Amino acid sequence: MRNKILNPLIAASLLATLLIFTTSETQAVTNNSCREMQGKVIEIEIPTTILSETINTKVYLPACYDSSDQRYPVLYLLHGMGNNAEQWVALGAPSAADEMSGRFIMVMPHDRLETSFNAAFVNEIIPFIDENFRTVDDRNYRAIGGLSYGGGWAIHIGLSHPELFSRIGGHSPALFYGDSPNLEVWAQNLLLCTLISIDIGDSDTMLEDSAAPIDALLTEAGVQHTFNIYAGGHSEDYWATHLSEYLHFYAASW
Repeated sequence: MRNKILNPLIAASLLATLLIFTTSETQAVTNNSCREMQGKVIEIEIPTTILSETINTKVYLPACYDSSDQRYPVLYLLHGMGNNAEQWVALGAPSAADEMSGRFIMVMPHDRLETSFNAAFVNEIIPFIDENFRTVDDRNYRAIGGLSYGGGWAIHIGLSHPELFSRIGGHSPALFYGDSPNLEVWAQNLLLCTLISIDIGDSDTMLEDSAAPIDALLTEAGVQHTFNIYAGGHSEDYWATHLSEYLHFYAASW
């Protein structure tokens, strides 16, 4: 049988196709070359003209953040009264996020109990994070949660700015004085795609004074949400026990 000689144009085309395939395959290997299993926590100072001091903030960056160009959803976590930006780290939030394959960035700012923290959060913290980290600047990829006093802030900020967050969590939340009537107003403007989760321990003294009233107000306003009462009190042991559940709620659609 005679050997067939390829038309020069066909041969060139096949060679180009082979080169494209080989290049694409090499790029895929290069882009997936990172084998990191753990993210890292860095500390930053966010400038402010609203608060009295710069905002000390812990930021969890998922594994392979430095070696990729990927953009990530952001979860903002607020600490309890008398604590600081380290609380969520101490509870094990970075390790729990690592177990979820590092699907998001976590931002944990220090609140020094200033009443203007709300304004600083919306006008300074979020813009700073979006400008300096590879985030997805979209409410569908942004969530806010907090525990105790931080849970009160998460509800206050999240419900009053539904255009910024798709998920809001209050863990043993402390309802702020004066926010009861606000909840009714905020419920009128709440977006249908906003998901809310409230939880508290059955021996927590804030169950009847705070969490249950929040649940009742949201229920009366017809706002869909989850309200879970678990065994436990107002303690870090309680929050650490449910930490993985919290993160899975926030990142469920990410």
